[in-house]
Amino acid sequence: MRLYELVVIFHPEIDPDALATLSERIEGTITEHNGEIVAKQTWGRRRLAYSIKHLNDGYYVLWHFRAHSPSLGHDLDSLFLISEPVIRYMTVRAEGLPPLTPDRAPEPAAEEAREEA
Repeated sequence: MRLYELVVIFHPEIDPDALATLSERIEGTITEHNGEIVAKQTWGRRRLAYSIKHLNDGYYVLWHFRAHSPSLGHDLDSLFLISEPVIRYMTVRAEGLPPLTPDRAPEPAAEEAREEA
């Protein structure tokens, strides 16, 4: 099984119940394809690098998961395309990346240091 990283940016004003439902659907789609959720981080509301659909903020959620089904990507794409609160998403192979700790956002000091550099 390969390790993947999935980042989804939701509408900044998403209802917590809607976010929980969409998260369950995403995780359900992964597990239906014999995938395994390794970690999930909720980064919360953050400033976007550029305006998307006239929005300047987004609600970020990051998953690491293991999967080997080639049809999983197509099913996730279909789910994101029909989900109105999804602004952007990206799935990449995460081989060689450091492991995530569940539900722990990056340190703010580290982000500020990167922005200053």
